[in-house]
Amino acid sequence: ELFTGEAGEAVEASALAEASREMRKLGTAELATEPLAYLLDTETSYPAIVGPDGERRGTLEVSAVPCDRHGTPLPDGDAVDDPRELIGTSTHFLVKIKRATGLPRTAAQ
Repeated sequence: ELFTGEAGEAVEASALAEASREMRKLGTAELATEPLAYLLDTETSYPAIVGPDGERRGTLEVSAVPCDRHGTPLPDGDAVDDPRELIGTSTHFLVKIKRATGLPRTAAQ
């Protein structure tokens, strides 16, 4: 199930519940990943959602944070000066979509 608990109840109660049940691709968004190569977070990124027609469909507030395999963020001191230091090691990142704004009311366009 896509939504559970409180989120599921909110979707069910919504006047747009029927539209919300169906996944639709609005477009793509790019996140700058270079800081992640140095184990630095990218919490202040606001990538645009761009549709296949090149039109902007909205904006995402996204955070990507280096973490351990359990999702606990790494201490700032774990950052590296040279990404080659990480060759042969496992790296994990916690990616969160914090907010989406400017989205079309419906994706049935």
